[in-house]
Amino acid sequence: MRVRWLASRRPSEITEHEVSTSMLFTRRATAAAAAATSCAAAKLLASCDTTAPPSFDAWETTLQKKLGASSRIDFQAEVAPFLATRTDKYFLWQTLTEGERRIKRIAAWRWLRPAEESEPTNLADGPVSGRARMSVLVQLGDELNGHDGVVHGGFSAALMDDLVGWVTMAETAAQGLPGAPLTSTLNLRYRRPCFGDRTYQANMRAVRVERRDRPGPPSWAVTAHGEIVDEMGNVCVEAEVLYVVKTFDAATLASATGQAPTATKMGG
Repeated sequence: MRVRWLASRRPSEITEHEVSTSMLFTRRATAAAAAATSCAAAKLLASCDTTAPPSFDAWETTLQKKLGASSRIDFQAEVAPFLATRTDKYFLWQTLTEGERRIKRIAAWRWLRPAEESEPTNLADGPVSGRARMSVLVQLGDELNGHDGVVHGGFSAALMDDLVGWVTMAETAAQGLPGAPLTSTLNLRYRRPCFGDRTYQANMRAVRVERRDRPGPPSWAVTAHGEIVDEMGNVCVEAEVLYVVKTFDAATLASATGQAPTATKMGG
């Protein structure tokens, strides 16, 4: 209304203060309209998602048949020793598993891709292809959301960083490499929204391992890939991650963390 009122007046009658006030009013109105549109779009997106998802148990049974019992890992047993040594809380597997509306359930499988006869396997001769693979089924609640009904992209990033870190540790163990994987770069592509109160499958694979040409103790670079897939097989999130695997002496770790070093280090 104020803009229309100014338009009806002669230019000589309009003061600088009135022009400035009108511009501020217009910017605020535009920002409010944009925010309302974004919120409405998110609600519409969530309300249009009416596909009945499969249950966690049904999906777990399907993956067990496909991947085999030999590749199944006891998630709780693998995480417990690492968590037991901490005085703080691990973000994903402690903070976000508390209550009934965050990370509800998880099932995991891990295996090594058979090596091809022609592919290099000795890191001393140069880079080698990664062989470690993982698939993890995760049931989410509705306390991990950003937009109404839609899982926050920051949670997806944390999940990918951690789970791709797991497959990196499996790869370094298979290669006989010492040290802990530390995230160097994490590149994500959000292709579809993930919704709360749903189950998703995360697939991870090590892509490439090579020794780093750096002074000091030996270290390696591991490139790995991850994705989050919905019940229809659609890729919702893709991740390309570079980890640096290196060792630290006990004194350095104790000085940095205030805790005694542990033998196990989980991603990120």
